[in-house]
Amino acid sequence: GRNNFWIPLSSGEYELHYRAIDENGNAASWQQVSGLFMLDRIKPIISSNMNSPQGWYSLSGNNIPSVSWNEWSDNLSGMAAYTLRVPESSWSHSVLSQNNSFSTYTWNPTTSDINFFSNPSFCKANTFQLIGKDNTAPIPNQDITTFTVNIDTCKPVISQIIQPNGNWYTTNTPT
Repeated sequence: GRNNFWIPLSSGEYELHYRAIDENGNAASWQQVSGLFMLDRIKPIISSNMNSPQGWYSLSGNNIPSVSWNEWSDNLSGMAAYTLRVPESSWSHSVLSQNNSFSTYTWNPTTSDINFFSNPSFCKANTFQLIGKDNTAPIPNQDITTFTVNIDTCKPVISQIIQPNGNWYTTNTPT
């Protein structure tokens, strides 16, 4: 109706009470919606304990990166899930939160992941994002941290070698 209004609220738990008033000023009695209305407007707090890969990785043998992180905190609605992704690619890895401050999550690349990242377009320093989302609906609060994974699966490019002309040289580099 014409008397709808919205009061901005901070994060927390609220009871919702309402009543109707007609055009003549006749008011119905106050009613209460059963249950609490819970509002969470605060994004999760990123855990500072994250193990991101260092150095270059060939994605073969024991030279495979691994990423691990501790549970992030969200004191209101709690954590829902984490997604590890590479921006501008179709790859992602998601895990559900255990909502336990002692939980540690680890991504160890699967064969499918290794095949995906063996594409020459990933033969470089790649930016990964770790996105944590809380349990709010319909749109969860989220925070993002980034780190780099260096992947080198590319074969070296050999430039043309100029054939020596049969002369003697005083250096190791023929001209």
